[in-house]
Amino acid sequence: MSSLVEFVKVDTCDNPTDHEDKLKVCNHFSIGLYKKREDKIIVLSCLALLFVVASCLAVCGYSGYNKPIIYGDFEAQRHWMEVTVNLPISKWYFYDLDYWGLDYPVLTAYHSWILGKISQKFNSSWVELDKSRGIEQIELKLFMRFSVIITLMLIYVPALILLVIQNEGKQNKISFLQLAQVLLFPGLLFIDCAHFQYNHLSLGLFLWAILAFDKGKLFLGSILFVLALNHKQMELYHALPVAVFLFSRSFKRGQSIFAAIVESISNLSKLAFVVFDTFFILWVPFLLPHPSVALQVLKRLFPFYRGLFEDKVANFWCCASIFIKFKQIYSVEKLIKISTLLVLSTCLPSLYCLLSKPNGRNFRLSLIICSLSFYLFSFQVHEKSILLVGIPALLLLDDKTLGNSMGILLSTCCFSLYQLCIKDGVPEMLPFFIFYHLFNVWMEKERAKKLNLVKEENKMKIMVI
Repeated sequence: MSSLVEFVKVDTCDNPTDHEDKLKVCNHFSIGLYKKREDKIIVLSCLALLFVVASCLAVCGYSGYNKPIIYGDFEAQRHWMEVTVNLPISKWYFYDLDYWGLDYPVLTAYHSWILGKISQKFNSSWVELDKSRGIEQIELKLFMRFSVIITLMLIYVPALILLVIQNEGKQNKISFLQLAQVLLFPGLLFIDCAHFQYNHLSLGLFLWAILAFDKGKLFLGSILFVLALNHKQMELYHALPVAVFLFSRSFKRGQSIFAAIVESISNLSKLAFVVFDTFFILWVPFLLPHPSVALQVLKRLFPFYRGLFEDKVANFWCCASIFIKFKQIYSVEKLIKISTLLVLSTCLPSLYCLLSKPNGRNFRLSLIICSLSFYLFSFQVHEKSILLVGIPALLLLDDKTLGNSMGILLSTCCFSLYQLCIKDGVPEMLPFFIFYHLFNVWMEKERAKKLNLVKEENKMKIMVI
């Protein structure tokens, strides 16, 4: 606004020197307006492209399509809507567990209830108790598909764009290609828009939490992360780095020992209070009927009875089981202990670095390393869990030293999902994965060229001086 005032005053200035200064201000203001307008066009173009790609994927087949009696994830999501709108909360996690019983945290249940209530406004038969099982009406498919795309665009995408702008916008203008590279990550788009799930909700809340942490808003970030964790329990993959980051940021240095200890304890107590309160508010509806209801929820969240891994997930246990039959040699309890030990031992180095230097880059690196450790070595891993590795990697694509590695990691994340694509009858995702990989390689070459140009320019400046 002040620049605009200066612009108006230019013509009233009599001093030529002042006049030149005012013109510089005007030029700066005009360039700023142009840059903002250009950034908006880039963001809107990427959003339009994302919407088109997501809509195209929504036309593809989905998990369990035309596969009675149990169907697949599409039916699971619909069934949870059916259960939550027709039964009291105390029965949500008990009802007919053999047919897609609820096995995600309470925020997923609340989300299903909201969608169920909305769906009843369109057609109550979509969520009629028991009678609606296996329903595959076109109208229902459209409703479900758009429920994914809408929340994707409202929760996940804005957080990701803001983080990209935060990284890229400090020195350079936002690049359409860089933003598209981040937004069009095929792994998430396949799992949510084709396979059919709502992982973007927990991942979106997780990204909002990172944004809050970057701004120094630890309490808000903690609330957002607790919400993410209560939507999908796989956010536990990120829990260790988040906990260490919060602990390290809460610990005060550079003061007298007594004052530092008192303030650190105070900060940690406040964080603990915020986290506990958020958990309590979310879980209190399940605690009020009877504590056994909440215990049942916990049992459903950690289904150890399913075994060490599912299907052909691309982790250590699945690969090594070709040579060593772990399930036959060791009991479930023994495997849980071994997997826990492996996860913790592979996480510790990055957590130590984060504790020593809790900056944004180390935080993101620790998120990637710890989530990869969980994916490779933890007990009961699903193919989609690789998304917990991929999403933090998106935030380091612009890193000067790690950008290339992150591109390769993202491509690997995509290809690890291909077995699931075949299972869902969507093998046509392979060209999308290949194109994204080639795009990552090309983008890294372009970044390298820009870095070399900058280095040469700096050398020239030094030589001139």
